[in-house]
Amino acid sequence: MSKRSTVNNLPLDVVIELKRRLRAYDGNYLPITTWLNDQGYGISKSSLGRYAKSLRESDGKMGLDREIMMKQGASLAALFEELAILKKRETEIIAQIKTASLFHKSTVRTAKK
Repeated sequence: MSKRSTVNNLPLDVVIELKRRLRAYDGNYLPITTWLNDQGYGISKSSLGRYAKSLRESDGKMGLDREIMMKQGASLAALFEELAILKKRETEIIAQIKTASLFHKSTVRTAKK
């Protein structure tokens, strides 16, 4: 069994900030490692690199899930938009039927007289 990462032992607020910094990563772990060491957490660049790799893999999976959800959300939004158009059209058709029905009744009455 592999050793638990020292990054996983950090307080939640530090992990949140660390993830933010890693996601804005510019190719150099030294400033992030220095920041962690200044905070009192002795984490090596190699440990940070392993954690960053794991985070990228996790984000990649989540990114795919988000993309699928966004596509489904877009499809759902399109369906609601189509439904709204159909509802409007339904109202227009019902109004036409009522008008035609009233016209038909008035012509039938006129013909009977």
